[in-house]
Amino acid sequence: MALLFVGVFLFALVIAPNIKESLEKSLLGEGYVKFTSDKFIIWYHKETYSAQRIAEIVQSLENFVSDFRLQMRNHGIKIPPLATCTIYLLRSHKHLKKFGMQMEVADMSNNGGYFSPSTYSIALTNDDLHGLYHETTHLLFSTASTAEAHLPPWLNEGFAQHNEPFPEKPVLQPIEYLPSIETIVAFRESEFSMLENPLKYAASLYLLEFLLSREDTRKCVYETLAEALTHPNASILGIFRKHGLDLTRLNRAFTRFYTGK
Repeated sequence: MALLFVGVFLFALVIAPNIKESLEKSLLGEGYVKFTSDKFIIWYHKETYSAQRIAEIVQSLENFVSDFRLQMRNHGIKIPPLATCTIYLLRSHKHLKKFGMQMEVADMSNNGGYFSPSTYSIALTNDDLHGLYHETTHLLFSTASTAEAHLPPWLNEGFAQHNEPFPEKPVLQPIEYLPSIETIVAFRESEFSMLENPLKYAASLYLLEFLLSREDTRKCVYETLAEALTHPNASILGIFRKHGLDLTRLNRAFTRFYTGK
């Protein structure tokens, strides 16, 4: 029994990580090297970044994680410390899509990048570094979620874009087509694809920024988020009703917020 325990321990400690690294190298191809920190392992191509630049990126990302966890704690939301997450910085979107298929997350690889809960990894292209903060937001929310949770897609994607250092907001269709609040909060997860429907991302970001700009609705956002991280049916519309907020008035204010009228 003691020998069996030692064998299992050695496999978990030494052999399994080596198998994983060999698999990663074979899928990534020639020229990719690994950088390791306390919270992240980053695979990058040595012709694209220097080790010093990767170290700067990792430090900035770790600072973001600490700041975001503190921000959430100030609103009564606890995000546990992260386990080590692997990040793959790939040289092209073609490589990203192929890599996603090989890692069996092909449904996610149609976007510009993805966070995969099943592999606890992030993949995106080299020229999409602002996306690191976007995908790391998904990672943080996933870490804080219970098995029963279901974060509303507009809230998940809205915060992910809100946390990008310099959000590249997709251009909305003419303002008269700005969706209503009740339409946005009903968006389905399957509808979000940056390559197919940027309006969903834009509308979610704009709604979140509008709600965070007002004291009466800001608390509704964090109350919804706290509930959504532990329950499957959280809806901000119910929170609005709970606090006596009129949806018709909010929709008018939402439109004025962006038209200035």
